[in-house]
Amino acid sequence: MTFEEFVVARLGALLRYATALTCDPHQADDISGR
Repeated sequence: MTFEEFVVARLGALLRYATALTCDPHQADDISGR
């Protein structure tokens, strides 16, 4: 599995985690690179 495949497979979880860390969905999008 490549890193890109991993990110695509786990994007939802990464976004939720980034949102929990920042308390801001817009910053979470920036952090996740979406």
